[in-house]
Amino acid sequence: SSPSLSTTVSLLTFLPQSIIAFLCSVKLSPSRLPLSLFLTTLSFVTLNKVYTAQYLLWYLPLALVSSPYLSWGPWLYRSAAFSLFSIVAWLLTAGGLEHMGYAWHLQLHFMGLL
Repeated sequence: SSPSLSTTVSLLTFLPQSIIAFLCSVKLSPSRLPLSLFLTTLSFVTLNKVYTAQYLLWYLPLALVSSPYLSWGPWLYRSAAFSLFSIVAWLLTAGGLEHMGYAWHLQLHFMGLL
């Protein structure tokens, strides 16, 4: 019997996460453990099939702890500002949909694409 499409997709999304987690742990740990944890979390959240606000908040403390290992040039500042904007915009839109009952389904979809 051949595996179903769902099983195949699950394996294809799990494989990059596993490879990145392995590479981060072998190449960066234990000398740069905070950076390894940050990159592992970043890859997990980015490649995960489930997208929630809780996952986005995992970036913040790990980004601060791993900041000595990052080069904080203009590009990284812009990326951090855009990421923070994206998180806030998504949370506000999701809160309006879930708690206030606004019909913001399409807006939430576009905020998720940010």
